[in-house]
Amino acid sequence: MSAMAVGAERFDALLADLAAQAAAHERQEVSAHVRALVQAEFARVDLASRLRAAVDVRLQVEGVGSVGGSVCGVDADTCQLVDERGHRWAIALSRVVAVTGIGGRSQPPSRIDMRLGWASLMRGWSDTGSLIRCWANSAPITGSVTRVGRDHFDLDILGPTPWPGLTGAGSVVSVAFGAVAGVQEQ
Repeated sequence: MSAMAVGAERFDALLADLAAQAAAHERQEVSAHVRALVQAEFARVDLASRLRAAVDVRLQVEGVGSVGGSVCGVDADTCQLVDERGHRWAIALSRVVAVTGIGGRSQPPSRIDMRLGWASLMRGWSDTGSLIRCWANSAPITGSVTRVGRDHFDLDILGPTPWPGLTGAGSVVSVAFGAVAGVQEQ
């Protein structure tokens, strides 16, 4: 083979190698860009949106402990679950410390989800006369909801109270929504 043919062959091999390197570099850049876009999109997802898309979860809740069950609703303030015994729970999203069983999917809130919260849940329990156990200030208190305000509810206490100064059964206490970590329907 002539020297010119060998040189042309080497030059073709060099061009092919450079083209392969450029293609590999472009794939890496595209892959890095896609990763950055995925991370940026995920950064916009809140925990409530992931809970809306979940089925069965276990929540670690400040002041309550571990609560697990099937997600049946998520609103502006709470995640509602039905536990393995059939008890309905409302857990303050602001008190959730950790979640297991949550997948990678998310579901944005509906307009209705964003208008609902503690007040609508408490009105429902008040209307049905349900007995609830409420964890507020890290202590459970049992009673029935009698009235619901904009930022609090009145609880007619049944049984002993964990809070000093309350007389217990038959007393009515006003509880601020902001103090509530969780509520279990009895």
